[in-house]
Parts: sequence; C-alpha cells; structure tokens
Amino acid sequence: MGQRKRTRDWNQLIITIATVVFACTALVTVLLTLSSWRAGREASRPYLTFKESPIVDLKNGLNIELKFINVGEHPATNLWSKTFVMAQALNAPPVLTWQHSLVNDIPKNTSTSLVIVPETSKIDSNQGNLPAHYIVVFLKYEDPIIRKSYAQEIYLRWNGVSAAKPQPIFHVEVEEKHNILKYFEAQKINTNS
Repeated sequence: MGQRKRTRDWNQLIITIATVVFACTALVTVLLTLSSWRAGREASRPYLTFKESPIVDLKNGLNIELKFINVGEHPATNLWSKTFVMAQALNAPPVLTWQHSLVNDIPKNTSTSLVIVPETSKIDSNQGNLPAHYIVVFLKYEDPIIRKSYAQEIYLRWNGVSAAKPQPIFHVEVEEKHNILKYFEAQKINTNS
C-alpha cells in the first residue's frame, strides 16, 4: 500500500507540474497576443509626412507651402499646428508665429496643405535677397478609432531668396535642432497650444 501511495503522489505531482506549465504557456500566449494587437493598432495610427518637397512661391508675396499626406491606416482628426519662422542667426524674436486648425478628417492617402505667409516687412531683405530662416512646425492630431492623440515636430531650414530666386528647404541637422530648442527656451516661447 505504501508503494501505491508513493506512485499516486508522484502522479499528482506530475499532473500539478503539467497544469502549471500549461497555465504559464496560456498566460504567455495571451500576453503575446495582446502585445501583437497593440503593435498592430499602433501601426495603423495616422501619420503625417511630406507629400512632396515644400514649395516657396514669390508671385504674390512670400508663401511657403507644406503638403502633408496621411500615410497611416486610420484618419487624422482635429489637426492643430503651430508654426514658427525665425532668422537662422536665432538672435531675434520669430518673424512669424502662426496657429492653424482643421476640423475635417484627413483619411488614409489624403493630403492637406499648410501655407505659411510671413510678412516680408519683418524679414531682413536686401534688394530681392532674403537671408536663411528656420521653419518649425508642431503638429497635433487625433486618431478617432482608438481615441489617442499624437504629436509631431518638423524642423526645416529655408535658405532664403538669392538673386530673386527662392532657395530650397532642407531638414535641419541634429545640432541645428539643438540650437533651435535652446533658442525657444531663451526666448520663453511656448510651443504648445
């Protein structure tokens, strides 16, 4: 009888260990499924990027157009932007601070434009030439499907106007971004709404 009891105890121990292993496997499977679901949901979020290079137009004054496209699966709603244009020297207040809001959805693969119109009287000009400027755009928008807000920051350097020809716009380098952030701090500029 002692032998049977020991065998039964071993069997119960093996069954208990197997149950614990199956329970742990099920828990890991649930956690991996949740993680995969979250990653898939985040991958579907709206995301705004440039549709084409920014355009500088001098025909009717100075207009800088940034065309964005939503490359995410979900629409972007309640798009809010705050734009700053400041001289590349970063030694004076911004020549333009501008806020803009859109109420319409921006569905997948749909574009929208942000047109910046700084007053040229505030920009130091010299006979048809304009010096280089930084353009910083802060974007905020929502995903109405998962009810989450997102923010993006875009740092650009416009090389101004030379011989009455608009020069190209480039993405800034890391050091330039660092200097712009120090400039915002020194000027006590609020980049939020």
